[in-house]
Amino acid sequence: MSDKKKLSDQDGRVVDYLLDRQDSEQLGGVGVAKGVVMETTDLSAQHIETVQQVLTLLGELPAEEPPGDLKIKTLRRVDAAIGALNNAAAIPPPADRREDRDPSA
Repeated sequence: MSDKKKLSDQDGRVVDYLLDRQDSEQLGGVGVAKGVVMETTDLSAQHIETVQQVLTLLGELPAEEPPGDLKIKTLRRVDAAIGALNNAAAIPPPADRREDRDPSA
């Protein structure tokens, strides 16, 4: 049995709503100028309050400094992912592979 919790789609919408609202408040309430439009009709006040409490609790956790080599590790992972995509793109589709061709054609 796993004790990992996952956010539901509604939880995700509440988090987006709260973070967008927080961004708007930090900009002096000019969220409309950012072009952010959120539909909140399916978000219950209780659900918003519960998620807000969790975010507040997370905000009280001590912030750890990231490791000094985080940038290097991240760039290496990005380079590796791009390399893997390039290698995958270089492999011809099955219909174009020699071994998949009909020898009588």
